[in-house]
Amino acid sequence: MENKKLYYTLSALFISAELALLMCILFAPHAEITCLWAIILVLLYSLLFKNKNTSVLLMQLAFVFTLATFFVAQTLYFAKMLLSIKAKKYVADNIAIRIILLGCAILLGWLVLKEKLDYVAIISLAYFASLIHNVILAFVLFKKSPMFAIGMLLFLLCDIVVGLNSAIGTYISVPENSIWYLIAHAPFNLAWTFYLPSQTLLALSIKDATK
Repeated sequence: MENKKLYYTLSALFISAELALLMCILFAPHAEITCLWAIILVLLYSLLFKNKNTSVLLMQLAFVFTLATFFVAQTLYFAKMLLSIKAKKYVADNIAIRIILLGCAILLGWLVLKEKLDYVAIISLAYFASLIHNVILAFVLFKKSPMFAIGMLLFLLCDIVVGLNSAIGTYISVPENSIWYLIAHAPFNLAWTFYLPSQTLLALSIKDATK
């Protein structure tokens, strides 16, 4: 987006709209449709950037796939970060680290869950390993895009809440007075408290990729 005044105006409107939608998600009943519109708005904002930079295109694709599958979105975020690493050695190192992390996550799941390990758990563990690696790499590259790094951290916090909510009672058991149970069963939508700001920051971070 070449016009800076237009960019700042649209960005301010985008942030204001997402804050209003977040309030609706947290406090209004039957917020499912609001959640969907909040993510669609993130995608539409990202499409304002016409720059043909590969990093921008990968971010836009990531938002498209966020509506379909989070695992593909995380892979695209990873590819976007690899593009900002100039030394080929470090690119190869991070790909190797990712493969090792995926293997370790599945092995850990097998050791801990044993007979409870199923395809849902395997996919979830692989996804979390990918997300954790993305967060670490984003903070290694923090100076290149602070908003992207913070957005990825909030993304991780959101998925920890979602993961705990799904895992407790199905794969693991924790006391009802434990911090993990309280996080999973917060009296408000804690996952979206992290998720929508994460998507907003990731969309705003596209500007860094156009520099």
